[in-house]
Amino acid sequence: MNKVKIRTVKRAIRGDQQAFSQLVLGQADYLTRTGHLYLSRDVDVQDAISETTLIALHSISQLQKPALFRTWLTRILIRQCYRRYSEQAHEVCDLADLPEMPTNLANVSVDEKLDLLGGIKTFK
Repeated sequence: MNKVKIRTVKRAIRGDQQAFSQLVLGQADYLTRTGHLYLSRDVDVQDAISETTLIALHSISQLQKPALFRTWLTRILIRQCYRRYSEQAHEVCDLADLPEMPTNLANVSVDEKLDLLGGIKTFK
């Protein structure tokens, strides 16, 4: 991490909300990509990022090493992703809501197979 970013992290630790905002916005793409590694639905990823941002804002004063800001933020995000995933694991899925499965996949296009796989992944 370069000196400018470390200074910005130190300002955020001292309570500068503009510095904190600048840091989090600079990590937005990274957080989104990381969130998608753990969660499949965009809405869940965005919720996890929102929770991560709130937790980080309230606890940044506890960050001991400014150079590890990204690692610290990533760990918070991963915990939030696991929390959302475990909450969803207990959701009941009504099988009647699922589309009818084709009996013979030989006549199904590649796009339809990918849609089917994506739908199955969503219900995991």
